[in-house]
Amino acid sequence: MSDPSAWSGRIGVLNAELSLFSLSLSRGDRDHAAGYRDYASLKLRALPLRVLIGSRWPLFALLTSKRLRWYAPAEGSPDLTNDTVINCEHLAEPALNWHGYLDAFRPDAVKDWYNATIRYVMSWQMTQIPQELYKECPLGFITTMLIKAITCATTESSCFDSFAGKAESFLKSSPHMLDLLAHSRWPLATLLNFLATTARHQYFLDFTEDELSGNLSPLILSQSTTFVAAMGNWLGSLHKESSQSFRDLVAVLPKLGPAWEEAPNLVYITMIYGAKFNRYMRRFCARARSVGLVGERLLIFTLDQEAFELCLVENGQRCIRGTPSIMNKFTLPLMCAHLGLDTVWIDLDVFLMVDPTPALLEHAERGPYDLLVSGSFEADCICNGIVYFRSTRVVVDWLLSVLVWMYHHPYEHDQKTFSAFLNYTERVSKDDLDLPQIPLWDTLDPINQFVTPDTFEGNGWTGDLENIVIYHFLNGEASGEEKNLLLAELQKAEDVKKSLNISSSDGQGTVESFALRVFDAADASDRSARDKTGQAAAVSKLYAAALFLDVCAQFHDGELPPDLAEKARYARFRVVQIREGLKQGIPSYPNDPGAASGSLGEESETAVAGPSAAYAASPAAPAAPCPPVAQCPSPMPAGFAPQGTGPVRDKAREQLELASSALDFRDVATARKYPFVERSEKRDHEAKRRMRQYGHFTDAGGAAPGKCEGESCRSGKVSLMELFYGQEEELYTTAMPAYENEAIRKALLSARKAERSTKLLGRPCGPMVGWDWKNEGAAKLSPELVEAKLQRAREQTATIQLHAAEDAAEAS
Repeated sequence: MSDPSAWSGRIGVLNAELSLFSLSLSRGDRDHAAGYRDYASLKLRALPLRVLIGSRWPLFALLTSKRLRWYAPAEGSPDLTNDTVINCEHLAEPALNWHGYLDAFRPDAVKDWYNATIRYVMSWQMTQIPQELYKECPLGFITTMLIKAITCATTESSCFDSFAGKAESFLKSSPHMLDLLAHSRWPLATLLNFLATTARHQYFLDFTEDELSGNLSPLILSQSTTFVAAMGNWLGSLHKESSQSFRDLVAVLPKLGPAWEEAPNLVYITMIYGAKFNRYMRRFCARARSVGLVGERLLIFTLDQEAFELCLVENGQRCIRGTPSIMNKFTLPLMCAHLGLDTVWIDLDVFLMVDPTPALLEHAERGPYDLLVSGSFEADCICNGIVYFRSTRVVVDWLLSVLVWMYHHPYEHDQKTFSAFLNYTERVSKDDLDLPQIPLWDTLDPINQFVTPDTFEGNGWTGDLENIVIYHFLNGEASGEEKNLLLAELQKAEDVKKSLNISSSDGQGTVESFALRVFDAADASDRSARDKTGQAAAVSKLYAAALFLDVCAQFHDGELPPDLAEKARYARFRVVQIREGLKQGIPSYPNDPGAASGSLGEESETAVAGPSAAYAASPAAPAAPCPPVAQCPSPMPAGFAPQGTGPVRDKAREQLELASSALDFRDVATARKYPFVERSEKRDHEAKRRMRQYGHFTDAGGAAPGKCEGESCRSGKVSLMELFYGQEEELYTTAMPAYENEAIRKALLSARKAERSTKLLGRPCGPMVGWDWKNEGAAKLSPELVEAKLQRAREQTATIQLHAAEDAAEAS
């Protein structure tokens, strides 16, 4: 673990050299800039990319200035900014629209560069003829590798090394590495800087390497292995170079209260910092005391000064100072294990329904197990928000191995690493890991004991209220399961894509035929649905049908022909109509009056004409039957509904409904097609993110019990943290069962499911595990087939560029 931290001095010098390099160029001092360029280039080549992106120094941010690109280069450097070859502007018949790709990074579009570049990054050319693209435009290809590395770092990390490694090798082998970052119009520095922001931790730990490795003083080890309350003052036995966190840990042990007879060495640990969570500390600690001995055996890793000061008052001075880092979820349990303490890690976003100790010890003895971790209700996934560690040698070695891996991979997610090192359902590397001995372990009961709300698919619970031990709100920023479900579908699509040759002459027919089959099946599902379950299923199918139809636009110069466009519009219209009907509790069926009345009257032609004609006959999107106005909620989000009537307002309402529906499905790309999104997308996205913290509190769904009107509340809704820690004081000072509180009871029951779905069981939580990222679909093609694909690519690109030129001429 020492290497990256040992490099911190060199990185600091590198940061200074990059600053002086930029400053010299801005002043036109090309000679001094050349000197700083040479010094900085040596260090950039010597330091691994993972170290550079995990550093606290803003290395790449210094090279992202728009002005820097246009300054005269340092003495002896090529003029890369105006080099048409390096910027891929010299190609008469490119295999990819490099001009359009590069244009996605122009200053007025750079905020949305990710969505704007997907068509190039995931193009069939990048998949099938990557080597040819690399030869044609090296920097464009390396830009793609960096974008894919960013995607991997934030989703499926096992593919990170494959893409980041290609970019790193290219840059370090270039004689003009720093010039490429500073002056090329391809945004390499911007992407590397963005990659640095994806790092989940930096190269800093609160405990020293000696401490984490177990190199403690003999006096401490001899006393800690047989822990007793009267240990005396250990501070005198500590070396002066011991960390503040370790000194605090040793100092708080004598302050621990009485223990369980069957678990004399057991402690509970958590971490806290920031105003958002610090305000919950008093009642969190009080609830821990109210359920039994937990509150007297609770150690809190306080990661800012406010948290530390609050902890001294609220937790009997059992407080350990540290700094914010996800690594603390491994370092503190490891240090406690070195001291002979068994631990239960609990995230702060939990509520203790009862003392968890009896349930944990009973489960641990069944194996016996050295490690227990919470899991998902309906999926084979772990959640390291609640973990029991027994202080065995195997657990110590395993935790240290996890810590070392996380430390050297700053982009890695702690939960994925935890699962991967248990050799469970996630991976952190394309290659097999050299795993240490894995402790005997099991998942805690996610069905009725250690349970979660149903805010994400795969969660919830079933059983009896009195059997719940801990309720975990899942209040963190990231949800692995929701992301994994999306990635699973992407993996399926990639698998299917390999069997299709969409670039061939019959590719258009294959894709359009498939889209029409999906639409017909969705329409049939819609027309046969006669209950809420059937309609809910039809919504997803109709929405998918609309997206598949949109894909067909690539064969028609980006615009669907009228027949396909009508079907796509109708599918989206029905999605909106059905969803509003479900919200209001009123069924919404296809516009088929002939079938409804049993007669062939004047409107029967609309019924016979099929879904597209039905939509065309109802341009105003007819609303489902509704009670009187006072009882019928507006289908529009509050504050957005257009006022008045007329074709303009109707069109605005229609676009808003379609965009709102798209955002409900997290389909931002589709939603952006509608004008209002440019104004409200950020606000709507933030609302969606916040809604992760809210459960369904009533049978009607969505409405929180009571209102929250303080500064900490959002949109008048009560988060689960607010709900569970904002009740009458009695709940936190007595052993009162939490489910006897009416508001909490409603929240718990709303997440209870009648049965446990099995559709996610047996599926890996890392759905892109096993993907061959190095070859990623680039099959071993014959030279003749490669040339045929290149010709096809050049023809497509020529057509796209011709239309772009025509559009530009028309606009001017």
